[in-house]
Amino acid sequence: MLNPCLQGDMIIRFKNLINRTYFKSPEFSLIQIIRLNKTEYSNYQMTLFPVFNGNMKLKPITQEDF
Repeated sequence: MLNPCLQGDMIIRFKNLINRTYFKSPEFSLIQIIRLNKTEYSNYQMTLFPVFNGNMKLKPITQEDF
C-alpha cells in the first residue's frame, strides 16, 4: 500500500530474488478524485508472479534500467 498516493503515470520495477532477473510493468495511471471532502484514488491490484489468463504483460529489463 502506498500512502500517500500521488496522482500520475506509474511503472512498477522489481527484481526476482531467486533468479536475479528484472522486470517492469506497463505504464498505468493513478487518478485522484475528490468528492465531498474525501480523496479517493483509482484502484489497482497486481501480482508479481505469472497468473494464468492474467492481463499484465511484464517486460524484462536490464539491471542498468532497474
